[in-house]
Amino acid sequence: MVRLWWTSQEKRVSHTVDKFTGRYVSPVLSAQEISSVHASTQTFDSMTVKARSAAREVIATYSVDDIFIELVIQLPQNYPLGSITVESGRRVGVAVQQWRNWMLQLSTYLTHQVTHTHTHT
Repeated sequence: MVRLWWTSQEKRVSHTVDKFTGRYVSPVLSAQEISSVHASTQTFDSMTVKARSAAREVIATYSVDDIFIELVIQLPQNYPLGSITVESGRRVGVAVQQWRNWMLQLSTYLTHQVTHTHTHT
């Protein structure tokens, strides 16, 4: 909702909100997101997930039989206002068109996802 509001504002307002978010909000939210990846106890047979705090990146690597896929998911400097980017790393054993379809679906999902709040007990 905030992202939709932000994109509909006049340039002066959106610029001020962007600067404030990048300086005060994004570092906290990004740190929480990256920390949740580090703290995750979920394991996958064929996939490894690593987080790089300084780069605000999560790197997922999937390997099974003769297929190898690497994705780099990066939080923007003004997270959650800006869009999360998905970069393709190395890939082996996947057709180019299938890969493009997957990347488009993942980018669309991440752009329109509802950001969740972490609760600590």
